[in-house]
Amino acid sequence: MNKRILLLLAISVYGQVQDVQPAWTYDTHDSLDAARGGGRRPALEVTPVYDSGRLYVSTPWGSVAALEAKTGKEI
Repeated sequence: MNKRILLLLAISVYGQVQDVQPAWTYDTHDSLDAARGGGRRPALEVTPVYDSGRLYVSTPWGSVAALEAKTGKEI
């Protein structure tokens, strides 16, 4: 079963959506200013890749970060 579906089932069985709190956040430290010479500001929508307790995420300026899935600490 898909983990997203499992999370949704856990929420509907054990509590209310409004009671869910983030476990951690991650700051990419990338500037959200527009690139030199004009253009649009970068946006960030990430689908992380999970493998062996690690999350791999991209940043607004094209870098990749590896994070401990349980803590959000950068590896």
